Amino acid sequence: MMRVDVGTGRLALKKKLYLLLITILLMVWCLPALTLGEQEETHKDLLQTLDRLSQEVLSHTEQGQIAEAKAKLDELAQGFTQIGFHKKISIEALELASNSLVQGKQVYAAVSPDKKEALWHATQIRLLIDALTHPNQPIWKGYHMTYLEQVSKMIHHSERKQVNDLSNALQENLKLYMILKPSFAVNHSPSTMQMLDSLYNFLQQQSRLDEVNWLAVQSALEQLREVTGNVFLGKEEFTFAWYISSNSPIAMITLMGLILLSSLSYVGWRMYMGQRVRSI
Repeated sequence: MMRVDVGTGRLALKKKLYLLLITILLMVWCLPALTLGEQEETHKDLLQTLDRLSQEVLSHTEQGQIAEAKAKLDELAQGFTQIGFHKKISIEALELASNSLVQGKQVYAAVSPDKKEALWHATQIRLLIDALTHPNQPIWKGYHMTYLEQVSKMIHHSERKQVNDLSNALQENLKLYMILKPSFAVNHSPSTMQMLDSLYNFLQQQSRLDEVNWLAVQSALEQLREVTGNVFLGKEEFTFAWYISSNSPIAMITLMGLILLSSLSYVGWRMYMGQRVRSI
């Protein structure tokens, strides 16, 4: 009879130790998740602030309030340096984003800033920040029809071998491409951006020649129409990632925690059943 009481006491002690171990493991598991959750909220708050500031920069510039726009842009640039990146970011995308802000600050810092130039940079920065904060529905996608019309116009002039008209249409399209380029780079791979740059460089070179290779130009323009169509409508390749995804640290910690908890529960059940068998 005494042997059974001792066995029962040992079983109760092992149960308490097992519960204590589970509690400690759960605490250790939850702390990183809570910390990462706070970091995610901080990133989201910062992105919302950058989004608001980019809108204010553009609004002040449109109203001719250059000094106010400059102050907001300085604040935006400072906030941009505090952003943490959760996934791979291409060097090209980071360089374009940084250059956009640096060049914009230089324009606003001029003694007598040109309003048109300032407005161009304010628009570029607004589109860039929006692409970062709204990767699924960025504003720059609204330029699809305008872009398509410009490319179609270039194809039209190339088919008729109108050099001057093609050159003018190309310059018009290049202005739009340059203002959208940082936003494109945020949502698409470096290889896509390199292809676009190569096509534009070739078209610019041909438009300056006395003897234009019209077949090659038409082929390049068709490629440009296809590539830009994929840019506006194709599969997105996000090089920046700000929100929780299936590959986020929190998701991985949660998955590993569930696996660990399941394993410990099974081990505990086996220990409990083993003690019961030995006590009978």
